[in-house]
Amino acid sequence: MAIPKSIPSQNFDLPVSKCNKTHADQIVRWLYFFDDPERIAPDNAVAFEQFCNQTNQKELYVKEYARRCLAKFPRQVTSLLMFGIIRKNRQFCSKTKLRKEMIHAAHCLNTIKRKGSKCFSRAIQDFLIIKHMPISGRVGKTCWYVYFNTCFVYYTLEECLVQQAIETPQSCSNEDAQMIENLIEGYTGQVVSSICQNYPKSHDSCSKLLQKREMNKLKKLITNEMSKTYSILPPLIDILDSIPP
Repeated sequence: MAIPKSIPSQNFDLPVSKCNKTHADQIVRWLYFFDDPERIAPDNAVAFEQFCNQTNQKELYVKEYARRCLAKFPRQVTSLLMFGIIRKNRQFCSKTKLRKEMIHAAHCLNTIKRKGSKCFSRAIQDFLIIKHMPISGRVGKTCWYVYFNTCFVYYTLEECLVQQAIETPQSCSNEDAQMIENLIEGYTGQVVSSICQNYPKSHDSCSKLLQKREMNKLKKLITNEMSKTYSILPPLIDILDSIPP
């Protein structure tokens, strides 16, 4: 798996005693914006400055957590996931045009937050289901089901978030919907381009693994995990780590 070059940043001293997996998972949820029901989109210049400062500190925390607390492969997956988030947030915080677009879309973003959070909950559920699929059941005749279905969940997540804006025209303009699409594609783009290059959105040579019968059967296995998983990062690490070399 190709890991992008890291974006340079200031030092952030994380004590080894702070290797708290749950806290790091909650911060990743916050960084994904839609994934945290308590996070509010900035609707003015002052709030946006605070947004950028908070974002920078939380990004540094996750990067330092990965460096100090994770083994090599989980650290690589975390770096891959964080690269897109950091790059997109820096674009918003450094470019006046993008900053204005987010402030303009703040009402839309805050209106659809609860529905957007449900999109992420569904993605976490689907990733956990993929994680629990038997290795022998993951290999199909024409594709590797793990990769295909991981990519399928990502594409479904993007479509779900954009659809919430489209279905809320009283609060969301077409420009807002486009901004949201660009935002989530920026956040997930590095992961998608790294593991989904053989399975684009138009890919149709595989049948979906996550059929209703299989999903219902596996949902019982993930009930406890769902209550302890705050972002898509932990199941994504487990999925990619389970793929045979």
